Amino acid sequence: MQDIVGGMVSGNTESGITVTYQDGDGTIDFSVASQTDNNFTTTLKNKLDGIEASADVTDTTNVVAALTAGSNVAIAADGTISATDTNTQLSNEQVQDIVGAMFSGNTETRITATYQDGDGTIDLVVDDMNQTVNNATVTISAGTDLTGGGDFTTNQSSNETITINHEDVSSQGSVNNSNGTVIQDVTLNANGHVTALGSVTLMGVTTQRQNLTQICTTVRRYVYRVMLRCQALVV
Repeated sequence: MQDIVGGMVSGNTESGITVTYQDGDGTIDFSVASQTDNNFTTTLKNKLDGIEASADVTDTTNVVAALTAGSNVAIAADGTISATDTNTQLSNEQVQDIVGAMFSGNTETRITATYQDGDGTIDLVVDDMNQTVNNATVTISAGTDLTGGGDFTTNQSSNETITINHEDVSSQGSVNNSNGTVIQDVTLNANGHVTALGSVTLMGVTTQRQNLTQICTTVRRYVYRVMLRCQALVV
C-alpha cells in the first residue's frame, strides 16, 4: 500500500514544494521552497495558510482523512490500507499448473505423461508395444477318447489352428428287432460309450400267443355248431 500511495506523489504536478516518496522507510518527504524566493506565489501562500497549525504529515488521523478509498479498497483508522480481490478468474498459468499437477504422482500404465511448466503442455509417450516377448511353446494334447491336438509359440506371427476330435471308440451298429426279438445286453466302456448290443428272441411269448389264437378259433367253431343244432330243433 505504501508503494500505491507513493506512486500518487510521483510524476504529479508540484509547485513551490517537492514531495518525495522514500521507498526504503515508507515515508513521504515534503520540501517547501524558500519563502524569500521570487517564485513563491500568492497561490502557494494561500495553500500554506490553509494548512492547520502544527500540521504533521505523520499524524495518522490527518493522513487517513486526506485519503479516499477507491473501488475494492478499504482504509482503516490506523492507516492500514487493504484491497479486496474480486477477480475470481484464474490465469492460464494457474489453470495449467492445476491440470499439470493431475499428471504428477498419478498411476501410469504403458504410458508416460509429463507436464511441461515452461510451455504449458503435457507430453504423452506410449511404451513400445513391439518388444520381443519370451518365446515359449504351448502344447494342447487330446485327452481320453479324443484325437488331435498340437502346439504353438507365444511370439509367432502367423495363426495356428488346433483341432480336437472325438475318437470313434465303438463299432457297434444300429439294431432293429421285431417278432419278439429284443435287446437284452448293452456293453459300455469306462466313459459310458456303447461298445456292443446283445439281442434275444422271446419264444415263450410268441408260443403263448399262438396257442391262445388256436383256442379262440376252436371255441368259435364249437359255439357255431351248437347254434346250428338249436335252430334245427326249433324247426
